[in-house]
Amino acid sequence: MRWLEPKKYDGTPDRLIPTLNLIHLRRQNEVWYEATFMSANGVTVDLVHQFSKVSWTTVKDQAKHLWSLSNASVQRHTRGIRLYNSRLFGLFLLNSLTPDFAALLHSRIDQAYSSDGPLLFITMCNHVHQNHLAFVESIKNKIRLRILSEHNNDVASYLRFPQDNLRIITSTGDAPTTHNDLLPHIFMQLRNTTIPLFQQKVLQWQRSYMENTLIISPTSLIIMAD
Repeated sequence: MRWLEPKKYDGTPDRLIPTLNLIHLRRQNEVWYEATFMSANGVTVDLVHQFSKVSWTTVKDQAKHLWSLSNASVQRHTRGIRLYNSRLFGLFLLNSLTPDFAALLHSRIDQAYSSDGPLLFITMCNHVHQNHLAFVESIKNKIRLRILSEHNNDVASYLRFPQDNLRIITSTGDAPTTHNDLLPHIFMQLRNTTIPLFQQKVLQWQRSYMENTLIISPTSLIIMAD
């Protein structure tokens, strides 16, 4: 439960994605793993990687149903039961947040189901991103602001940053080419390399892309460059 110490998540936007990555790693061997998935409109959604695909209201309604069951007081302590897993997920989250941020999340949730893990989780994410569009745009803006010189002109080091962030965007169901507006920025950064042969290759790719003879996405460009 002490996975984020000494620095627990405080609700800041720049630390949300690293926090989600840590949750994903931690959940692999936890009994509350199933609580990180839910069904929305007949589709199973991974809350950790696709939280922006589920509305807060949908998760709240599920929590309200679970915690309103006549035997909820028993189920919350019965290992393997859905309510039990949701409660453990909630305990994990609360122990991973700063006290101030945990109190803020609790103030936004009805006390009757304030221990529900999925509801705490979606409330935590919505504190930073209110909807899918805002979430995706925030990730893309991070990529636009990152420049090669911040990585000491090490192309391999630079490539890992957009690659990790693009993986987050495409995991929400967006097609890779949906984000081709990022290509000019990535091309520009790669052209700034101090390696002449690599620079020429990037210029060749960019020219072919602009002439519609090379069909690529930001992800495939990164793979090619890597």
